[in-house]
Amino acid sequence: MKFTYDNKDRYLLDTEVENIFISEYMVNAPGEYVKVYLYGLMCAQTGQDASPSVIAKQLSSSEEEVRKAFLYWKERGVIRLYKDGDDEGIEFVSLRSMFVYGTRKGGRTQCDKQGKGSGASSSICDATLAELYKNVERALGRPLGAKESVEIISWIDDYGATPELIVKAYSYCREVHKKDAPAYVAKVVKSWALKGLTSVSAIEEYLEENERTRFLYKRVFKALGFARYATEEERRIMDVWFNEMNIPIDQVLEACKKTSGITNPNINYIDKILKNQYKENGGSISGEEEKIPAGVVLKYYDYVRETEEALAKEHAEEVYDKIPEIRELDEQIRRAGSEMSRIMISRAEGKKEAAEELRRRVDSMLAEKAATLTDNGYPADYLEVKRRCKICGDTGTTENGERCECFAKMMEEAKEWQNSLKTKTSFS
Repeated sequence: MKFTYDNKDRYLLDTEVENIFISEYMVNAPGEYVKVYLYGLMCAQTGQDASPSVIAKQLSSSEEEVRKAFLYWKERGVIRLYKDGDDEGIEFVSLRSMFVYGTRKGGRTQCDKQGKGSGASSSICDATLAELYKNVERALGRPLGAKESVEIISWIDDYGATPELIVKAYSYCREVHKKDAPAYVAKVVKSWALKGLTSVSAIEEYLEENERTRFLYKRVFKALGFARYATEEERRIMDVWFNEMNIPIDQVLEACKKTSGITNPNINYIDKILKNQYKENGGSISGEEEKIPAGVVLKYYDYVRETEEALAKEHAEEVYDKIPEIRELDEQIRRAGSEMSRIMISRAEGKKEAAEELRRRVDSMLAEKAATLTDNGYPADYLEVKRRCKICGDTGTTENGERCECFAKMMEEAKEWQNSLKTKTSFS
C-alpha cells in the first residue's frame, strides 16, 4: 500500500465521515473498532501509507486488534479487503451509494448476492430498481409515465436519494399536496436528500417538526405549562389568532405570561386578551357569516384542478381527431417509457447505453410533438394540464407544507362558487 502525499500537512486537513456510518454503524460498534475505522478513513482520504502495525502504534493497540477491527467492518460491508501483490489493500465503501444501490442485509447488499460485485455499482441493482418502480406505481395508483422511470434514476444519481425516500416523496406529494408530477416530486426529493433524510421515520419526523400550525400549538401549550395535546376547540381558537388575526407568535407568548397569577390558565383567557388587543389596534374580527371554512376552500381547489384536467383531456381528444400523428407520437412515447423501464431492470449488458438512447428518442419525439402542434396552429403546451398557481399547483399548500399565497384569493372565489352551488340546489 504505497501512496504519494505531502504528509506534513495532513493533520491540518479534514476527514469526512458519512452520517450513515454514525447513525447506522457506529452506535452499535465496539469503541476500539470505531477508532480503527476513523484512523483508516483518514489515511484513505489523505493518501497516507499505513500498515496495521503503524495504526496499532498510533492507537495504542495491538496489530491483532487492528486486524480484527478491519474484519469486523468488512463483514458489515463498509470496507473491502484486497491484495495488491504482497501488499494488503483496504477500500472504504461509499455508504450512501451502498444504501441507494442495494439493500443492506447481514452486512452485504443485494447487489452482492446477485453477483453484481461486493458493493455499490454505477447503477442501481436490478431487483432494487424493480421493487422501487413497483412501490412508486403502488403509491401513485397508476403506471409510471414515459420519462418518469429515467427521472427517478437521475434523482438517485444526482441527489443521492434512497429508494425509500423516493417512494415516500411520491406518497407525500400525492396525499398531502394532491400532485404527482415528476418535476414537483423532484423538488421534494432534492430537498429531503440534501437534508440527509434517508428513512421514512426521519422524513416523517422532519415533516412533523416543520408543520407550522403544530409547532405553534406546541409552543403556546408549552408557555402555558400544558403537557397535553390541544383539543379541537382549542386548535380552532388558535387558528383564529394566527390565520385570521395574523397575530405573531411573540405577541401570543407575551399574552401567555399574563396567566402566571392564575390558578388554572386556559386558552379562553388568552383569547380574550388577544382579541381586546386586536380591537384596540383597529382590527375587526370577521363574523361567521363573512367567513367560509378552510375545508370549503380546499374543495374549491379540488374543483379547480379537476376542471383544468378535464380541459386538458378535451384538448387531447380535439388534437387527436385533427392530427392523428400526435396520438401516434404519444403512444410511441408511452411505449418508449415502458421499454426504458424494462431495460433498466434487465440484466442485459449495455443497458445504460440503451436507456440513454431511448431517452434521446423520447426527447426527439417530444420536440417533434411540440413542432407538429405549433405547425397546426396550437401552442406547444396545448395538451398539458395548466395550473393557475405555479407555486402550489392549485393545491393551496406549498412543498414546505405551508399555506400558499394564493389561498386568500381562492377563498374569495370559493365564496362565489359555494353560493352558486347553493343557488343551483335551490332551483333543483
